[in-house]
Amino acid sequence: MQSIHDLELNEVLCIATGCSFRRVPSGWIVTQWHMNDGGITPILLTSCFVPFSDEFAPVALNTLLNKDYTELQYNCRAKKILAKLGVKTIRDITKLTAKELAETRNCGETTIIEIRTGLMKLGLDLRDVYP
Repeated sequence: MQSIHDLELNEVLCIATGCSFRRVPSGWIVTQWHMNDGGITPILLTSCFVPFSDEFAPVALNTLLNKDYTELQYNCRAKKILAKLGVKTIRDITKLTAKELAETRNCGETTIIEIRTGLMKLGLDLRDVYP
């Protein structure tokens, strides 16, 4: 049987009726569902994001995540906000949620979009983007 650790990016593995894993850049999206009465259409029960633990993260991804966040070339406001939150690496940014950013003084929607866009260019995103 194939392991979830062998999945390629965006590949899906159904391990049992009603459960699947989809590989994303920094972990897996685990989805559970059940079939409707007719058994034709799956109905989503829950979906969650499971990040890689350091022991499973590929070397290239670990190297990227451990880079200094200033390499993302954010504007001065975004850099100050991230510094205020104690961010040192790109990994630290991916552990933040949009809500945490929004609750930080002087961090509005435009700054959140800028931070998220910088991460997306690397195939990453904030922690709360997965349902």
